[in-house]
Amino acid sequence: MTTQLAIRIDDSDAQELDEVVRTGRYATRTDAVRAAITDFLDRERRAAIGRQIADGYRAVPQTDDELAGLAALARDMVTEEPW
Repeated sequence: MTTQLAIRIDDSDAQELDEVVRTGRYATRTDAVRAAITDFLDRERRAAIGRQIADGYRAVPQTDDELAGLAALARDMVTEEPW
């Protein structure tokens, strides 16, 4: 199922959108707008997950022992790199 949306955009944005389509990156304005909406919604989902993770850490902060263990693991990982 799909939903049709009608939007209005500034003429300058429409011209830029047309230029993107002319370059061949997208076949149509619709394809370009659909991709932009998909990217926007993906960023919004990821930001919401990030906020939930941060809220979880604020609600249940890591202990000093946990943080010390992470620092040791990070040092070990860097030491193992072949640089």
